[in-house]
Formats: sequence, structure tokens, C-alpha cells
Amino acid sequence: MPINGATRNVPLGFESETQFHAASQELMDAMAENGINDATVGVRGSSVTGFGGNPRSPTFGQPFGPSSDIDLFVESSDVVSAFKNQPNFVPPDRMIDAYPNLEAWSQKWSELLGRPVSPAAWKPGALPSTPAILVKPQ
Repeated sequence: MPINGATRNVPLGFESETQFHAASQELMDAMAENGINDATVGVRGSSVTGFGGNPRSPTFGQPFGPSSDIDLFVESSDVVSAFKNQPNFVPPDRMIDAYPNLEAWSQKWSELLGRPVSPAAWKPGALPSTPAILVKPQ
């Protein structure tokens, strides 16, 4: 489901809606295996907008291309509360360190899609109001 002005239902870099939903479901399953049951999953960034939108990134303003990554997010109070020094956002490297099965998930989907794929976590309500695709549980 597109939110915050997103115009697509499937992020760039995925071959189909079915593939996108498979990756999202596997991410939700991986979170549940770690006892995280309040996770809402989605995608934001250039795979949603079609161009790099972070002014601090070297890819700012550049179109989504073969070397672009895919930024999945998890909104979860359970995850964020485990990281006391990061009250609103947990970057991908910290997520993978804390939840090792996310590394296997990330590697699998990075290989399948031929580009980096990684999840970060946001406190519910703290996700920036940028275009995103929210995944509804199946």
C-alpha cells in the first residue's frame, strides 16, 4: 500500500508483486522468530521514489539504477525499546548484529535481487513522512 505520496505498489528492483511480498513475509517471519511480533514492514528510499532522496548521500538526486540498494523498514516498539541509546531509529548494521537471522535474510534477498537489501527499524510514529510502501500482513 503506497503511503506519503508514493505512487507505486511494488518497489523498483523487485521482479513482481509476488516476489516483493515473499521478501516482506520472510522479513516478518524472521522478526517473529526473534520474538518481535509487533513489526510493521515497508520500503522507502529510491526504490519507491525512483531517485536518491537523502541529501547526505552521494546518490542524492540520482535515478534508481543497477547499484541502488533497497531500504526496508520495520516499525516496532519491541525492537526500538531494546536499543536504549537509539530511541527512534536502529540502523541496518545494528539490526543485523542484534538479530542474526536477519543477516541470512539480507544475504538471500541481496543475492536474488543483485543489489544490497537491508532492514532498519523505526519507532512507530517516528518514520519520516517520505514516500513509502507499507506491507499489509497476508
